[in-house]
Amino acid sequence: MYSLDKHENKVNALSLNQSETQLVSCADSKNQIIIWERKEQDKFEFKHFVTQSIQEEGLKIKFIKDNQFIWITGGKQIDKLYVFELKEGVFYENQEKTIQLIINNEKVDEYRFPIIYNKERNLIVVRHKTYIYIIIEIKNGKFKIVDQLNCDTIDIYGTITNNGQYLVYWDEKSQAYSTYELLNK
Repeated sequence: MYSLDKHENKVNALSLNQSETQLVSCADSKNQIIIWERKEQDKFEFKHFVTQSIQEEGLKIKFIKDNQFIWITGGKQIDKLYVFELKEGVFYENQEKTIQLIINNEKVDEYRFPIIYNKERNLIVVRHKTYIYIIIEIKNGKFKIVDQLNCDTIDIYGTITNNGQYLVYWDEKSQAYSTYELLNK
């Protein structure tokens, strides 16, 4: 029907906001996040490039709210989760909400296991390099890691149940499925 063609390299991740009026995408090149907006005849059109404080490749992106998305670095040098928020029609990085993940300068991240968000349980599940992170939003609007599982491999695939009660994943090291109950803390 039509294509969205502003990226210079392959697109790694996409996410729609809850009202499905905006789409965010990140590509294989450094500093390449784009916001697309639903316009006439339900077609998405380019809105703007998102400015970032770092030059790093990212493989995962996810809207958490209509006015907020998270993006995670994918290269060897920086291991962080970044929060972007809508202000006056443009998405900006909120550096006060950046989360430092476990530093691992030996491995790059992989595409597997997209960011999972469960609104009812206020729960974000992120797989980055060898870790699975369980993250919640705390009262001041910032995010906090409440648990982290080290799988000692980047080959991890997983999801959570629809009600957000259980995390199920498979990893290369154990060659098995693991199930964890996600408790509200």
